[in-house]
Amino acid sequence: MFRFSMDPVALRLLGALALGLPGCTSGDAGTAADAPTDDVPATRVQALSAGRAHPGRRLFDKALPGSNGRSCATCHVLEEDTTLHPESVAWRLAHNPADPLFHPLDADDPNAPTLTFEHLKKGLIRVVLPLPDNMDLVDFDGNVTTPPERTIEVWRGVPSVADTAFTAPYQLDGRQATLEDQAQAAITNHSQGPKLLRRELQQIADFERQTFSSPRAWFVSRLVDYGLPLGEIPVPETFAPLNAREKRGLAVYERACQACHGSATTDRIIDRDVHDFGFPELKPDGIVRAWPARAARLLRRRPPSRARRCASRARPPAPRHPRATVVGARRRCRADSRRPRPPSR
Repeated sequence: MFRFSMDPVALRLLGALALGLPGCTSGDAGTAADAPTDDVPATRVQALSAGRAHPGRRLFDKALPGSNGRSCATCHVLEEDTTLHPESVAWRLAHNPADPLFHPLDADDPNAPTLTFEHLKKGLIRVVLPLPDNMDLVDFDGNVTTPPERTIEVWRGVPSVADTAFTAPYQLDGRQATLEDQAQAAITNHSQGPKLLRRELQQIADFERQTFSSPRAWFVSRLVDYGLPLGEIPVPETFAPLNAREKRGLAVYERACQACHGSATTDRIIDRDVHDFGFPELKPDGIVRAWPARAARLLRRRPPSRARRCASRARPPAPRHPRATVVGARRRCRADSRRPRPPSR
């Protein structure tokens, strides 16, 4: 039961999802997944091909005047789901070392005497980030090594532009609020290109917003565009026809993944304590969010397993024959665990 009124537009979207979502039909309904829909992109490649005439596609795919020869598609390769695969980097380096991809600006350490592109061969690009005012770089001897420009260099993979219609803010630390801002920052920092008109940035962003990883993502995006609050958008898997295997996978996902990949968009943190316990996060103000007190208390209060209890009983303080004593204690522990327990009163 949805919390919003199902008018004809929403019903049409639900029907399109049920017909077009691959892998979400049972084995008996073999023809349902193949039923065509008018405007649901079946794959990312089809979405990109459909947008070939889009003015943003031309700006995405072509190097801008005054740049170092790179376009958005130099690193966000259209044929590679708008990411950068290490295999294609190796092929391009072997066949065309003059490819703009290998500009020393961020394809390698620009100050290195010999360019090796070892990071780029792994699909990583050098990114320069500003340091917060309350943070400095310190070496192992305790010396402050913060450069005068107060920046730090990191190596990061090239993210796909798929599903960016509903995954704002952008970049790993969320420093870009809109796709337009992200596009201009990339043109400036990676292509050394000019400042574009706002209209041109909107065209690039509109092209990226039309690229989805699946019909499921397209469905969620359409509901977002329709004006439904994110909290009221149903998770498609809760009503899509799933086979037994997919139901088991959904159960695992809900227990192991949903805390950090929650809601219909799968990019919302549902349980902040679980996320911060496993993934310390550097905030823009220099504060590191990690190891919340609640998660630490839960970890300390976790009851010991049978194996841990046996191991503790198998370690006497000063055994005369350590190995024999430990082995004997473990055998006794296993025997005790198999011994029937008296009924509780």
